[in-house]
Amino acid sequence: MIGFMKKRVCYILIIFVLISKQGISQTDSTNLYKGLKNEILLHPGGGFTGYTLKKGQWQYDQVIDLKPGILYVGISDQITISLPINHWFNKAASINLRAKLIKQLKLRPTLAFETHYQYLLNPLNLVGELNQIEVWRLGHNWYNKLNASWKITPQWNLNFSTGTTFSQVLNFNIADSTSSNDIFIGNNLSPDFTLGLDYLAKNWFSLHAIASYGSTFMYVDNTPRKKQLSIALRFAPFVHTKWGVLKNFRIELTYFYMKFGITNKPYSSASGFIYWKWQLKKRNNNTLNKKQSAYRN
Repeated sequence: MIGFMKKRVCYILIIFVLISKQGISQTDSTNLYKGLKNEILLHPGGGFTGYTLKKGQWQYDQVIDLKPGILYVGISDQITISLPINHWFNKAASINLRAKLIKQLKLRPTLAFETHYQYLLNPLNLVGELNQIEVWRLGHNWYNKLNASWKITPQWNLNFSTGTTFSQVLNFNIADSTSSNDIFIGNNLSPDFTLGLDYLAKNWFSLHAIASYGSTFMYVDNTPRKKQLSIALRFAPFVHTKWGVLKNFRIELTYFYMKFGITNKPYSSASGFIYWKWQLKKRNNNTLNKKQSAYRN
């Protein structure tokens, strides 16, 4: 256990050093660092949007309990790949891709297709062992969704997502009950719906409300037949500083309430993460040519 914690701490330190190296030299040449009102939202409060990162933009989410986090990469202006490193530490293959289809035009929303494949090698209880209900998953899990986002005003966004999730093994178990109360679902295709509202109040503060049925990207993630309500607060506490690693530092705090399948046992908790966004700098060709010329001379 101690050795595993040491690996976690070392991993977090390496990530922080990489973020610091990128963040120290960042400037306000892009809206990326001007606060939450200009930020590209991917999964606020665990919900879904139709937006994607710009090419060369990166985001790293670090869970507060020091488990490994999630890395997002803007492959192009239309495609963002998410690498859930926290899943990999649970011996799971997991990758997410979002492709923007169209941009908003008047009443027509920004649309994106999102797909997430996950394979759990070993059974995993997603809500821990100290709760009234256990949620076990195993094997293949794959959701496909169509996400829509409307920017209603500069401060308000409306998001809607619909799709399906295939789950190979899903088991809801009421703790301390007989096996007859277990609810087993195998090789099943279930519908997903998510409705979200974003209030971008200030450059340093935003509020997000989400209601969903089915799989979500975060907070007991990739679980079909889950009913969830969540409220999330996001903060950019150092948005006015000049030091990049603090300027692009963000916090999300979320409270969620869930029920699973036909069980009446609720599960609620508070969670959150810290995150950074940064833009990889392109190499300056003039600087490179000068260095090569100096070397030849």
